[in-house]
Amino acid sequence: MLKNVDVSIYNAVNTFVQNNHTFPQKEIVEGLAENAVGLTALHNITLSDEQQQTFEDLKAKISSGQIKIKLDQ
Repeated sequence: MLKNVDVSIYNAVNTFVQNNHTFPQKEIVEGLAENAVGLTALHNITLSDEQQQTFEDLKAKISSGQIKIKLDQ
């Protein structure tokens, strides 16, 4: 898993600036849809074309909200 901290920081600063130097919510949760996390290059295994397509399809469905991931809070 890859955490795109630069994206999260940019999004947080942008939200802060656009909201009169305040955060509209106490917590900010970001994931695939915001490009805040991703999958690092796999060097130990090679995905087949079918596996790679399945991964891309699932990633798109999670990003769009079609598949929901429940967070325990």
